[in-house]
Amino acid sequence: MYLSSSTRAGWHALGKRLGLFFLWCNRPFSRGQVSLAGAQPDVPPMVELNLLDDERDLRRMVAGVRKLVQIVGASALHQHPGDFFPATFSPRVKALSRVSRGNALLTELQGALLDVSGPLRRSLIARFFTGGANLASLLADESALEGFVRQSVFGVWHASGTCRMGAHADRSAVTDAAGRVHDVGRLRVVDASMMPRLPTANTNIPTIMLAEKIADTMQAERRAVRLASSEVAHPS
Repeated sequence: MYLSSSTRAGWHALGKRLGLFFLWCNRPFSRGQVSLAGAQPDVPPMVELNLLDDERDLRRMVAGVRKLVQIVGASALHQHPGDFFPATFSPRVKALSRVSRGNALLTELQGALLDVSGPLRRSLIARFFTGGANLASLLADESALEGFVRQSVFGVWHASGTCRMGAHADRSAVTDAAGRVHDVGRLRVVDASMMPRLPTANTNIPTIMLAEKIADTMQAERRAVRLASSEVAHPS
């Protein structure tokens, strides 16, 4: 599990007035799938993340929310419970996150409203951001908290393992350890999709490691071929 925070929730004036706490499972039990939607190469594939498909992931996320609330509640950041509220990446928030002049002007107004007195600010938050939900009621009702987690969960851009490496006899493996696609000549996959399991961290450094390791392997293979050709052309 990973707990983190950010000093702003978005690029705009509203986001700059809000801090953000968030969490995720770095090693989920749930598994998604990618399948072809058609034979044409320009047709996007069908991607199903199947988030929280495994009950163990839901249990961990619920426990993570409770731990996050406990940590923030014990700090100087928690001066008033009404200013610490549950949020979700709803369609309204997604639309507001698009960079545009209209959103900049709209969030400037919304941000100014958050600068008003405490009781009025908390009333605005309850009306426009949380739909009246609050952390106290969620934490007191396990089913409500589970529902909030299911409603709020989303992927965080690092989907991996869709062309995972493995032995040729493994029907679910796509590449070998050097990224060569099984039964397809002169084609390699060298990115996070070949990972056989998710790393317990972000994927950028492991992906760089994969690329450098396989690049070294390819260079060594080419040197070996050149050396063999040279020995054939110039026998001793």
